[in-house]
Amino acid sequence: MSSDPKKQRIFWTQYQGVDYLMMDFSHASVAESLALMDDYAKALRDKPALSVRMLTDVTEAQYEPSVANKWKAIRIQHDPVIKASAIYGLSGLVGVAIRAFIELLDMLSLNRGHKKLRIFKTRELALAWLIKV
Repeated sequence: MSSDPKKQRIFWTQYQGVDYLMMDFSHASVAESLALMDDYAKALRDKPALSVRMLTDVTEAQYEPSVANKWKAIRIQHDPVIKASAIYGLSGLVGVAIRAFIELLDMLSLNRGHKKLRIFKTRELALAWLIKV
């Protein structure tokens, strides 16, 4: 999926003893992003409600509408298992698309008042919040 075959783009890891799912869209092509979303659905299979903390890096990820549309469909479908989600690396069209998605979650009452999904400037700030929720 990545130019570096050893680089995993989705994996379970820990920070200060707290488990979370890492999704690395950084520098991903559109094809890599679409494949990563398929892996996301597999990673969440059979997870109990509100059990998953997720960290997502979108630094310099490529964007096109197909990525946003697929992400919306998959994320809404798996929303019940997400306890908290932190995103960092927003810029350009990716930033616009993610902010629009957050507004959609609000409209559908899936975001629980921004307690479930937050945007951060750095990985460190995102992780600090993620382990406390």
